[in-house]
Amino acid sequence: AVVPAVGAAVVARHQGAVAAGPDLHWVIGAPQPGLAIDGVHDSLKDWTMFEYIGDETRYRMALYGTQDDPSAPSILIGVHFGMGTLEVSGADPGNDHGVGCSTDQVGTQRCTLSLDHGTVLESHSHGLTRAEISTLMRSAMMVGGNPRLPTKVLPAGMHLLKVRSELSDGPISAPYVGGLHGATIGYLGAGDGQHAPHVSLTVTPAEEQDLAEVTLVPFTRRSVDGVDYFVYAATTVPLTWVTWQHDGKDFYLLCVRVTLEDALSMARSVRLATPAEWAAAPKYAMQ
Repeated sequence: AVVPAVGAAVVARHQGAVAAGPDLHWVIGAPQPGLAIDGVHDSLKDWTMFEYIGDETRYRMALYGTQDDPSAPSILIGVHFGMGTLEVSGADPGNDHGVGCSTDQVGTQRCTLSLDHGTVLESHSHGLTRAEISTLMRSAMMVGGNPRLPTKVLPAGMHLLKVRSELSDGPISAPYVGGLHGATIGYLGAGDGQHAPHVSLTVTPAEEQDLAEVTLVPFTRRSVDGVDYFVYAATTVPLTWVTWQHDGKDFYLLCVRVTLEDALSMARSVRLATPAEWAAAPKYAMQ
């Protein structure tokens, strides 16, 4: 498959296929030279893929951010019960009242705070200072079995987007493109498979999830021809991401070994596929 697992380990979970409609079948109208269609995956409820965060039965989580704006600060908080302190590589737990933090290779801030009786509060976030994260985590409380942040400590514009009981089954953090419920088309460039450029475009109904839920990396907003594109280019791995909304749909373009400007150019060229184009594409076999 063209969807890379970047960062932590990844878990895939089969959920039973329900075919997506042709309104979710989109292609890149002007792919970069050398890219050719590698395959399509046509499903609304076939699989989910989440960045592994821990034993799913022991976590309760809540996501805070700004609706449909992944460029705004966001934080996912999770309470882990009775499992002892979680290790965060590079963290310094001696600062900020016991909150230990590190930044992973795609720019997500990961922090932990040990509570009483072996309970651990963990957060994944972007766009927040260390002091803001510390304040939020030390203000967390449990409401109905799920963690909550008091409104008075939230940065301007931030509010509750989802709680654990409303999120998809399985270990939960930021879902990668390809784990979303929608239709995906993949493109592969020439060369060794591990080092060749590859691109995936996933289209989902806009009500499937909020754009701010996609991933906790530092997106920036680029407005082009009246459309707000949210873009991200990693500095330590060759990953570029563009996401946007159009015509009641969410678009997620994930690129490996493609420049940000080329990714944005491809995003602007997407168009609805013809039935013949989609039917002729190879089909990905999802395990």
